[in-house]
Amino acid sequence: ALISKLFDINYLDLGGLLIGGLLLFIVSFIDNRIRGKRFDEGKGI
Repeated sequence: ALISKLFDINYLDLGGLLIGGLLLFIVSFIDNRIRGKRFDEGKGI
């Protein structure tokens, strides 16, 4: 089920995957900057 789900996503939502990857990259970049600012507060998300 999981493999067919991934297969369907790869076939139907290539554009969505690209946008999702870009979004993940931006979110992780912002998250890294926030963690850098609040480093002395510990691991607070």
